[in-house]
Amino acid sequence: AVSQLHHAGMRSAAELIGGAPVCPSDNEKTGARGLTYAEVKQLIADFVAAAVRAERAGFDGVELHGAHSYILCQFFSAEVNHRDDEYGGTLENRCRILFEIIDGIRSHCRKDFMLGVRLTPERFGIRLGEAIQIAQRVMAEDKVDFLDMSLWDVFKEPEETQHQGRTLMSYFTELDRHNTRLGVAGKIRTPQEAEATIAAGADSIML
Repeated sequence: AVSQLHHAGMRSAAELIGGAPVCPSDNEKTGARGLTYAEVKQLIADFVAAAVRAERAGFDGVELHGAHSYILCQFFSAEVNHRDDEYGGTLENRCRILFEIIDGIRSHCRKDFMLGVRLTPERFGIRLGEAIQIAQRVMAEDKVDFLDMSLWDVFKEPEETQHQGRTLMSYFTELDRHNTRLGVAGKIRTPQEAEATIAAGADSIML
């Protein structure tokens, strides 16, 4: 049993949370305000604390939801994240929050506590080339048990024309996984489609 840890960031509904949503930077379109440096540090601590609570509640692991333009994905996006501190600017800085959360969970939860990450490879200001770099680093650091790539359609081609001519999934199945299992999601609706997805190189499917 794995619990998914999620923070919607600028996509939070103000009427649900009782105030303006938050974002890596001020966002005029959604009315979200940018997080202060101290609030970014608190956000990291909150994700780690959520994993600890999940472990105490009896879950076998957690998945960090870094896809679909929720708050971690918002940090990754250069279109959304305009911070000028260590959590903005370069790709390394923009994805720093994810890796600090991973390190925090590994430090505070038991060794065999499962940890996964869900990523989006395109849309929401995410560029495929950068998504590939984040995914490869997640697997190369060998601190995560599984990577969950949300592909919209596992058999589609990328939206960026320069990467078309092959499936979006193929850019991730070719990466060096080390000890991380690769799961993929997106319009897998029949046993035949599930079998074709595994045959194409995924370790598992996410429904």
